[in-house]
Amino acid sequence: MLGNVQEWTGSWYITYKGNLKKDPKSGHTLRVVRGLSARYQGKKGNLWQRSAWPPEALFDFGCRCAKDATPEDAAKAAQAKK
Repeated sequence: MLGNVQEWTGSWYITYKGNLKKDPKSGHTLRVVRGLSARYQGKKGNLWQRSAWPPEALFDFGCRCAKDATPEDAAKAAQAKK
């Protein structure tokens, strides 16, 4: 989701498995941030892009609260579509 803030994830910035080129920033010191914020006016962004920032960075990062869907949640959603 691209929008008004970049989103923190719970992932450490680690080189993807199978990638032969190791990123020098890879390790357990930087967190993954996805998306673009209003600060990037006019720039194009993709959902697959990621950047890395130290966990204490503030800037214009946000988070999205989410939970795993339960079978009851799925049933309610299916019922709402009818």
